[in-house]
Amino acid sequence: MPKSYPPGTRDWFGALRRGLVWAIAGSALGALAVEWQLARLLELMPLFGDFLRVWRYFALYWGGPVALTALLIELLVVAFWGARAVPGRSAATTTLGLAGGSLLAPAWVLAQRPFELHDPKILALAGAALLLSLLLAYLVARLLVRPNRGGPWWAAPVVLVLLLVGIGRSFRLPEPQGDPQQIQSAIQDTGRRVLLLGIDGATWRVIDPMLARGELPNFRRLVEEGARGTLYSTVSPIQPLINSASSGMRSPVLWTTVITGREPRDHGILDMEVTFVPGLEEPIPFRLPIDSPDLSYLPSNAGMRRVKSLWNILSDGGKRVGSIAWWPSWPLDHVNGFIVSDRYRGEADGSGRIEPLDLIDRYQLPELAQAFTIGDVFQLCEGEEMDRSVVPGRVEKLFRMDHLAMVAGPLLAEREPWDFFSMYVKSPDVVQHNFWEYHDKGPGLEHRRQIDLDYDPVEGVYRYVDDMLGWLISVLDDNTDLIIISDHGGGPWLTEHGLILDLWKSAERSRWSGNHRKDGIFLMWGPDVRRGVELERPVKLADAAPTALYLMGFPVAKDFSGEPRVDGLDPELVANRPVTYIPSYETELKRGQVYVDPALDSSIEKELRSLGYLN
Repeated sequence: MPKSYPPGTRDWFGALRRGLVWAIAGSALGALAVEWQLARLLELMPLFGDFLRVWRYFALYWGGPVALTALLIELLVVAFWGARAVPGRSAATTTLGLAGGSLLAPAWVLAQRPFELHDPKILALAGAALLLSLLLAYLVARLLVRPNRGGPWWAAPVVLVLLLVGIGRSFRLPEPQGDPQQIQSAIQDTGRRVLLLGIDGATWRVIDPMLARGELPNFRRLVEEGARGTLYSTVSPIQPLINSASSGMRSPVLWTTVITGREPRDHGILDMEVTFVPGLEEPIPFRLPIDSPDLSYLPSNAGMRRVKSLWNILSDGGKRVGSIAWWPSWPLDHVNGFIVSDRYRGEADGSGRIEPLDLIDRYQLPELAQAFTIGDVFQLCEGEEMDRSVVPGRVEKLFRMDHLAMVAGPLLAEREPWDFFSMYVKSPDVVQHNFWEYHDKGPGLEHRRQIDLDYDPVEGVYRYVDDMLGWLISVLDDNTDLIIISDHGGGPWLTEHGLILDLWKSAERSRWSGNHRKDGIFLMWGPDVRRGVELERPVKLADAAPTALYLMGFPVAKDFSGEPRVDGLDPELVANRPVTYIPSYETELKRGQVYVDPALDSSIEKELRSLGYLN
């Protein structure tokens, strides 16, 4: 029989007990809602001790604040209402409401993209979603917790276990549904080649004003003779509102989506880095925002990918493929063709990073890397090289690596046999992180300018990319379609960005003036592409892979997250050759594997930090 108290009595101990129990359940729900990838760890945890070891970090990151909030609400309700309060209902409402809101509010906001987080409409939507969640949670709490009857405290751990198991089963690796014979029979060879060019951070907000002034002749040609669209990027569910230079859009995650046609939950690369926790055989597939000597981190690499890339699909289909600098493409896939991975930095011995190795001597790749000077990129209007003191050493190092890809890429495209070729360019993203204040002369960025500079480094890099683009176009034959895509756009750093968690010291943050935006670029050009059209519907990252496959006569998998952008192709072509589908290209279950590169992993972490991606 439940205890009864005279009117006005305040059962502080009972309130504390009830608040803690509901807070534990609420923190579990909140952690799962924000970091849904936790469910994947069930497959990696043979021991309950491992589970507890990982769970404590989630409790600190998200569960702790939810628990404290729930406990505070319960104590305040008891203080003001005393015996008239229904024990546990306030804590249940708060914890369930915050947990549900952490799912509903971001989903509602992301559905409005593109958006800026300081937009009053966006903030109102997020607030409305949270209030709606609290209202629904109150109704649920009324059913769970009733007057004159003890709350179902015993049910909290049971519900938590069922929830973990249920979600874990929902996010298990899907069973392979691809049939090799069905895949081969569905291929209709078109004889077309496709070159996929990824330009990190490219944005129309820089390109369009330059086009209006008569600059960027090669971009202009592609726009006038091809189809252009606006890419809407994907915000990672991992810490999406942290104030960092990625704004929740992490490049290796996004470029893996481009090359696989699958979302992160499918391809398995979820963050810039993975976290190793003592006692766990497998890493947590994202970086925990905790500074602890007990944890170690490893940059994400292609070995962690769980699904096939375009290189695998097309190579298995008898096509010859090639790639240079795609992020990430190490460790190498053994394909019918050649790959220069993102880990090749111009060494004389590129073992394990480039295949076949004779490409190094054939194209004198170390000499191409050494030939770079900062004036290749930052050339002043008067023909003088930009003052080296303006360009930080970290920027020059990143540009040196990119220069190798931008020179070797057209050479390989011209001289090597291939049916599909992918190429990645990093420079626009690098310059926008470091020099946006010299491009955007509007109010709010003046304090970031360390010196007076009558030169726009951002536009200088776009001219540099445009020159490379002209060289690349000149080596393509009349049988090749070109697809250009960015992983996101760019813009000034928004001080309003870190709404949930700000891991950055102001002194460190001042090193960067630009960060990511959701609106990027998409271009198609070639014999199968409509001329001078603008795509009405926004383009998704996952649309690139099925578009390339369709152009080459390959079927589109139903488990792809994207679709072929036939709205930018010749209508007669589409009418004569409708899109064909197969269930999947995945013919066997593949788990991501951890590969360590002692020579470069620590260097890559420094590079990610230099771009503002890591605190």
